Amino acid sequence: MLKPKISMPQIVMLLTLSRMFYTLNGILLGTGDGYGMAYLWAIPLSALLQFIVVLPALFLSRRQGTSFITAGYSLWGKGGKVMALICGVYFLLSAVLTVFSTEQFMVNAAYPEASPIFFVLTLTLAAAYAAHLGLESIARSGFIIFIIFVCGVLFAFLGNLEQINLIFIRPLGTGGFGEVLRIAVNLTARSPEILLFAILLPNLGKNRGVKRGAIYYLLLSSLILEVIVFLISAVLGQLAQEEAFPFYTVGTLAKISIFQRLDAVHMSVWVLTAFIRTGLYLWAAVELFQSLIPVKKHRFVLPFLGILALVGGMLCGMDKGAANGLYSVMFSAIPIFILLPFISIALLITEKAKEPQGKGGAGDEG
Repeated sequence: MLKPKISMPQIVMLLTLSRMFYTLNGILLGTGDGYGMAYLWAIPLSALLQFIVVLPALFLSRRQGTSFITAGYSLWGKGGKVMALICGVYFLLSAVLTVFSTEQFMVNAAYPEASPIFFVLTLTLAAAYAAHLGLESIARSGFIIFIIFVCGVLFAFLGNLEQINLIFIRPLGTGGFGEVLRIAVNLTARSPEILLFAILLPNLGKNRGVKRGAIYYLLLSSLILEVIVFLISAVLGQLAQEEAFPFYTVGTLAKISIFQRLDAVHMSVWVLTAFIRTGLYLWAAVELFQSLIPVKKHRFVLPFLGILALVGGMLCGMDKGAANGLYSVMFSAIPIFILLPFISIALLITEKAKEPQGKGGAGDEG
């Protein structure tokens, strides 16, 4: 399981790009009372929370030389299969929500008259092909699209320099630190990338410096997120609360001499980002599900999960209640705040308990 090898910089850029997808949709960001100083303070706090919850998994990786999923197989047997199943479903649903969110963006912001099925079908097929090509191909494409994404953010910033007004930035309200903490928790719960980081550790060409890699990922993604939230806050002000796609709106307001409007640029960036994100999570789900079944049946997993992602995206588009219910489950505190740290700690305790009997074994490697 999880044999392809990529470098730490590739993982950092790939996961940063994936995390930035949520800046497309204000609903996904969970701002609550709106953008402003509380949100700007919450971003670094969220980075700290994510580092804390992933720390046990990083320590386990150093001791076991693998991810906490593979360690689960080694230490818990069938319990490891349960963990792989849960994480596989979680990543599959992350892919479904990405497909649905992209369809909503394309239909409501870019092409109101277009058929939603067309966008769901084309994105799912493209993502399934990317998952078929493998992690290395996704990482190479992700590097290029990451550069394009950063350029898009830079264009939005430069194009809105004259429209930035610090007075628009909502000050910290009466909620104080409580409001900052609430937003930080929401941001962390909406960050499946930190769980994927812990699972991708065996894919590193050199499984060293994983703590630095986690720090680099959190710093880079938080820095870009700070810039984007600052732009939304300083350009749109209170109007940002009523925008379904606030950063896209900021992009449409930007004007640079070589572009009258940046609509097409930002639309392309979001489509490419959605393609990488869907392909990445679909690939991760396929890898985890393949570990649960015999090798001779592996070839059926990708088509099956691809169909599930397609049907799930369509169903969410037809039933917004189902989509909201899925958001509530996926964005709860359980996957990131409970599943990742506490299972890693439990595995560390199990390893320690087995140490006398398994001295000199796998638990002592690395």
